Amino acid sequence: MRRDYYAVLGIAATAPPREVRRAYQRLARQYSPDVNFWDERARELFEEIAEAFRVLADPAARQMYDRYGHVTGADEALAAGRRGDDVHTVVDLTFAEVVRGANVRLDVPRFSGCTACGASGTVREGRCSACVGRGVRRVIEPVSVAVPAGVDSGAQIRVADEGNAGPFGGPAGI
Repeated sequence: MRRDYYAVLGIAATAPPREVRRAYQRLARQYSPDVNFWDERARELFEEIAEAFRVLADPAARQMYDRYGHVTGADEALAAGRRGDDVHTVVDLTFAEVVRGANVRLDVPRFSGCTACGASGTVREGRCSACVGRGVRRVIEPVSVAVPAGVDSGAQIRVADEGNAGPFGGPAGI
């Protein structure tokens, strides 16, 4: 099952074309096969990013995607249990913080369950206007991360259940 194109590019469903293009350019530089020649996962992500950009950059295709999306009818029940995508962010630490360890509070942009419709994507009148029927909204929320002492540059730290919310009330990613 494919991910939501807005989540792939890390933008809101109401993002203007300029923001779509900038998000694509940023991610394309990061996951380009030219930069990550031997990384198969980066190549797959790049293809997904390019597909999302092709749809969201074309006004007619974007309108069709906004109307019908990937999930329709019977597939919605399957999507409801799907875990949200992981969120990755970069943290700059001082030398002292690396040596001693630190508790860092980060403002993380991510998708969170829509409170207006209870993450269902629908309200009494039809599709929820706050989340455009997706069940999730783009928000910036604070997350507290315990960074252990001696962390090396480029290390990844997992924080359970602090990723993007799953579609239609699904569990959050890591």
